Amino acid sequence: MSVYKRGKYWIVQFNHNKKTYTRSSKSTRKRDALELERQMRQQLVDTQVLGHREHLKLHEACDALVSTSNDSGAYDTLVTATNRFKDYFSDIVLDAITNRDLSRWVEYERKRGIKDITIRLWSRQFNKICRNANRLGYYTVVPEYS
Repeated sequence: MSVYKRGKYWIVQFNHNKKTYTRSSKSTRKRDALELERQMRQQLVDTQVLGHREHLKLHEACDALVSTSNDSGAYDTLVTATNRFKDYFSDIVLDAITNRDLSRWVEYERKRGIKDITIRLWSRQFNKICRNANRLGYYTVVPEYS
């Protein structure tokens, strides 16, 4: 546990489970650096000790899956589906999307003239986005829609 000054800014540095965490407070006040250290330690306790996970926004989850699936055979379908999700849903937290929201999205796509088989395919892509976010360690609740 140390807070020290590097140049004119205060730096927070500490170890947890043999890993060193270092971050600049971007402040010239030591009090701000001490507060940053407290927040960093609390976040580590929440995520690693208590098992609480961070929340992820839909757009970030879509981008994370698209960036890792460049070589996939279904890459074009994935890109199209993520673009549809981004167009319809605002950039909200992924676990805030409910079954009701997905049902409204399905009705919206039907009104645009999209066939049910395509909507079903895009729904599977949405489930894939949720599973990937879960694998990356974020908190997600996968809505049950078929």
